Amino acid sequence: MKTELTVEESAKLIELGVDPKLASKCLLYFCDEYDEPLASWDRYEENGKVFCATEEAYGRSVESRIVSMDADFDQSAKEENPIFDLSDVIGILPNSYFNEKYHDTMNLCIEHLNNKWFVNYRYYTGGEIVAQDVEKEALELIDSLYQLLIWSIEQRYVKPKTDK
Repeated sequence: MKTELTVEESAKLIELGVDPKLASKCLLYFCDEYDEPLASWDRYEENGKVFCATEEAYGRSVESRIVSMDADFDQSAKEENPIFDLSDVIGILPNSYFNEKYHDTMNLCIEHLNNKWFVNYRYYTGGEIVAQDVEKEALELIDSLYQLLIWSIEQRYVKPKTDK
């Protein structure tokens, strides 16, 4: 089960105005001989492997790891590549919002049917679906929620929170 967005997906959220401080995780680079992340992001690829181009680890293999923002590493390194996880995305999406078109509250709905995740905002009356805004679907829950969050921000239905 995928539980984190990619660096590119996380960057897209930040570009749309989501506060990077809301990310619970980050991507750090570690040299195979050090327990601390590399302070420099100077790296290069050769034959499908990532290597470090810094003096301290020149020519050594480098691996990327997604770690918690709470991890005991240098804070400046953590701010380079924030990664939003499933709980972050759910925390940014509101449970409901008022929709001018339907003059009522739309509620976040999450369903898992036929091995796919479906997420949308719906308006119910007497147990019946009266209206539904866009529906997003994906094999992974975080992917469908990410798509809904992007759509919601672009439609100005959702304004990103700015504090955790």
